[in-house]
Parts: sequence; C-alpha cells; structure tokens
Amino acid sequence: MRSIRLVRWIAVAILAVIIASFAFFFHVHVSATEEIKEPLIVGVPADRCPVFYLDSHTGEVDGIGVALMREVAQNAGYSSLELHPASIVSMDFRAGTLDTEKGHEIIERLNEGIDVLPGTKVQAIVLDYTTRRLYKYDFADYVYQYGLVVAVFLLITCIQLANMLRLRPYCNMHTA
Repeated sequence: MRSIRLVRWIAVAILAVIIASFAFFFHVHVSATEEIKEPLIVGVPADRCPVFYLDSHTGEVDGIGVALMREVAQNAGYSSLELHPASIVSMDFRAGTLDTEKGHEIIERLNEGIDVLPGTKVQAIVLDYTTRRLYKYDFADYVYQYGLVVAVFLLITCIQLANMLRLRPYCNMHTA
C-alpha cells in the first residue's frame, strides 16, 4: 500500500517536472505577432486613487490600472497606449469599441493580452502602487482624524475658564 502511494507520488512529480520544463522552454506567446503602430486610446477616470489618478508632477494619468493597461496593450501588440482622463460617474473595468470588425479585433487582441499577463506581474504592480503615499491630506482630513481630541481639549479649557471666572469674586474678597 505504501509503495503504491510512493510510486504515484513519484509519477506525479515527474509529470510536473516535464510540464514545467515544457512551459519554460516553449513559452507560448499571444497571437499578436505583428506590432500595431496606431495608438490604443482609452478614457479612464482620474479620481480613483490608487487605481487611476492624475500624477501631480507629470499631469498624466497614473495608477495600478494604468500600469496593468500598459502591460496588456504591450502583450496585445500595441506599441502606444494613450490614456485620457474622463469624467465618469461609475465605471466597470471593461473595454468598449465600435461594433465593427476592427473593434472586435481590438477587443480580441486585448483579451489575449490579458490572458498572458501573469498573476505575479499583477501582484507586483498592485504592491508597487499600494505602498506609495499617494493620498494628500488637507485640513478637513486632520480635523476628522484629530477633531475629538481638539474638542475635548477645548471643552476642558472652557470649563477651567468658567471656574476661574466664577471663583474670581471670592479671590478678590480674600485678598482685600
């Protein structure tokens, strides 16, 4: 019984090594062998930090979604990706084009580009952006974060002032 399990385990291990070596030596790439010279133009919301946001230094759209889109576009054979900030109230992560043959080809190439994007690359991009300090605090954020402490301090100060003013007449009587 034990030897049968051992033989099965060894067979599975050998099969896994064969499959891994096949995948390593014969890397299958997306069918987009020719590079498309015309840019892929995409409109994205610019207020969804850290997924999409306007970089204050460059003035361009940046973020996790942008980095992933660039990888997918490159895998799909697009040499240039143009991102334009757009005012979008609600947006699912979907691509859309005109209902033409060329539009269907664009979507198919992008789907192929998504399929070959490894999960480790997605995780690396997400970790890169989530470890950055992208959010810029303003006065209202500090009030929200420390407002209770300030309110308690002001309340104690007001109580102390009220006690001092109430006790002031008694202090004048004892000194006279």
